[in-house]
Amino acid sequence: HARAEEVVAFGDSMNDYEILRMVGTSIAMGNGRSAIKEISTKVIGPNTEHAVQRELEALLSMMGK
Repeated sequence: HARAEEVVAFGDSMNDYEILRMVGTSIAMGNGRSAIKEISTKVIGPNTEHAVQRELEALLSMMGK
């Protein structure tokens, strides 16, 4: 089982709030709710610019995968 600090989650609306509070790295979408951006570790671009895909590619690259 993964520890919370080993988990990354993405979100943009209030239904994502709890999971973002529980994980080690919380990433909010640029077009997301301000409350979500405030609690997140990082804010990336909007979903219309494929920001999640770019962020996942960057994370995987950093891990050498």
